[in-house]
Amino acid sequence: MSDNFLILLVDDDHTLVDILAYAAKETFPEARFLQVHTSSQLERYFQQLSGYGPRLILLDLDLNESKDGVDILASLRYDDQTSRLPVIILTSRDSDTNVVDTTMLGAASYSTKPADLQGWKQYLSTLSLYWKHTVRSVPVWFTNET
Repeated sequence: MSDNFLILLVDDDHTLVDILAYAAKETFPEARFLQVHTSSQLERYFQQLSGYGPRLILLDLDLNESKDGVDILASLRYDDQTSRLPVIILTSRDSDTNVVDTTMLGAASYSTKPADLQGWKQYLSTLSLYWKHTVRSVPVWFTNET
């Protein structure tokens, strides 16, 4: 397996993936980002995935569609393969209720989106320190059965 650390971003902000990639150059150079904008794109991604899946999922709660991040998290936890992927809620909502709800559904953590590039650099540095250099996780292998 390569040194790439694939992070799947589920967010409808089309510019966020570029911001993350730019901020990661200094602070988490192994990070590679793939973005989906909707729950249906996420579903298609996992249906077509063959091989190692993402190491982390960053999931926004506020998507401009009928399913929100809580619904998507519940779906991810229901599936045998995706249930093993760590999901970090990354949102602009700072709500104790959302923290409790998403934690009870199996989110690994809950964080609010930084406001500027320096904040994103710090966020990704911390993400790298914890998810790449501190904890040990086993990559999930997906089999495309279609």
